[in-house]
Amino acid sequence: MNFKIYNNIGVLAEVTSAIKSISSNELNVFSGRSFDPLVKRTISLVQDYISLPTKEVKVDYGWIVNVHPGEEGQLHNHPTYPLVAVYYVSAAPGCGDLVLHDDRHTRIIPTPDSLIVFPGSLYHHIDPNKSAQTRTSVGMNLVFK
Repeated sequence: MNFKIYNNIGVLAEVTSAIKSISSNELNVFSGRSFDPLVKRTISLVQDYISLPTKEVKVDYGWIVNVHPGEEGQLHNHPTYPLVAVYYVSAAPGCGDLVLHDDRHTRIIPTPDSLIVFPGSLYHHIDPNKSAQTRTSVGMNLVFK
């Protein structure tokens, strides 16, 4: 994947282009279906975004997270941001799931070169890294402009 530099932190240019490429028609396909509340909230945020006249997503803040063997991430959220993105640079089996505290406590098993986007208001944590390798990811707070 291609990276660009933002505040001296590598972030994915593809985050904004992927969200920008979603059309209203694509989201309307989901309108009559029954979805998990997390999916509904994410679709609603994307619908709000694509209805904006400028359709511009900015990375307001980005950071690199290294989770060393035995470490974990505490429960937190990003309440002032509509969306949060996490890109996994390196992730060995057992390196600590991302746990989203939605109605189902969704567990996401990190895999290298994967991108996860979820509402910033959603509480989440990282399970302990039980692998022998450091897990590296890039976290991003996204805003609509």
